[in-house]
Amino acid sequence: MKKAGTFLLVFVMIPFLSFSPKTQITLTIHGELIPDDYSINLTAGWNLIGYWLDDPMSPEDAFSELIATGILEYVSAYEGGGLFYDPNGLPFLNTLTQLGNGFGYWVKVSEDCQWHPMYFPGLSK
Repeated sequence: MKKAGTFLLVFVMIPFLSFSPKTQITLTIHGELIPDDYSINLTAGWNLIGYWLDDPMSPEDAFSELIATGILEYVSAYEGGGLFYDPNGLPFLNTLTQLGNGFGYWVKVSEDCQWHPMYFPGLSK
């Protein structure tokens, strides 16, 4: 069975209401898994994307096909401060070193294209 996501259940205790630690709760999530050939359409300029893969990935790996074609210009993010990746810049200036699950990224491309984030074998979905 494929993992469809990670979920956190939060219980709130309300005074004077009965709650037994042995109470079982069933949570059913409906939806479809993201297919392996899923792609995101990017338009020329800045695009806001989310990263949903379980395994972190370096920008070099995540955007390798866009880098190889010269389409990727910049990737930026915010995690306790501004992070930046420039595939054509000096490597020591790149502060964005990995993409992580649940984070969003601003991606600037020079022309309309498709990004295939799950193209890389061995990644969990």
